[in-house]
Amino acid sequence: MFRQLFSNWNALRFFRLILGVTVIVQGIFTHDWMIGLFGVVFASMPLFNYGCCGVNGCAVPMAKKDAGKNQEVVYEEVVKK
Repeated sequence: MFRQLFSNWNALRFFRLILGVTVIVQGIFTHDWMIGLFGVVFASMPLFNYGCCGVNGCAVPMAKKDAGKNQEVVYEEVVKK
């Protein structure tokens, strides 16, 4: 878990963290717990490196590589009665 916290940091991830902390501070100054809760959610996203869809929630699954495993297709004739 610590590896995920301290690896792959980029400018956008820093920006999202700063934005989340800013929303938390704004919630504290305005005494609004709902804004603070949104700030905690927004600040946790860059910390744990997940987006709105979760960890790789929007990723396309890797295609299986079937090298040389082509199966012969059997066709069946349909006859009208």
